[in-house]
Amino acid sequence: GDQITEAPSAIDPDLPQEEKDAMAKRQGSKSASKLNVPNGISPPQIKGPSHVSPRQQYEEKTKVEKTPVAAVNGEQIGFLGAHLKLGLGDFVFYSLLVGNSSRTSVMTTVTCFVAILAGLCMTLFLLVMFRKPLPALPISITLGIIFNFVTKYTIQPFVYNLFPELLFT
Repeated sequence: GDQITEAPSAIDPDLPQEEKDAMAKRQGSKSASKLNVPNGISPPQIKGPSHVSPRQQYEEKTKVEKTPVAAVNGEQIGFLGAHLKLGLGDFVFYSLLVGNSSRTSVMTTVTCFVAILAGLCMTLFLLVMFRKPLPALPISITLGIIFNFVTKYTIQPFVYNLFPELLFT
């Protein structure tokens, strides 16, 4: 907005308070060009509004300090900051996969969820290494589907067959 920079007071500090108030009133009613000001003292100056676009103002408000992820031989190999974004579609597909795996058992749900998180971590690692945008779905969904089927058809039957023997031996 507009910024006002105050000039030093043109009223003599040795005057009684009543006279200072009277002078201030008179100076306030005069236009800026007719003010009697001593040498070297200028009236308040109003600076016009800064010409910053709304986009620039938004970017300044949301500016996030980029943190280097790692350095190899003194060269920074990646940054994590405001540029990492997941779309709504990614979350929809992740939730569909976890929801489908939850129909089987808690064990399948947990392994599917952990596989999706591991896939996201792998995607972030590849993002840092290749330094270009990558899709978030392929690795996470592939790992989620693999672990869903492995848990559903191998680990879960093994654990369910093992459980009665552990209980009754």
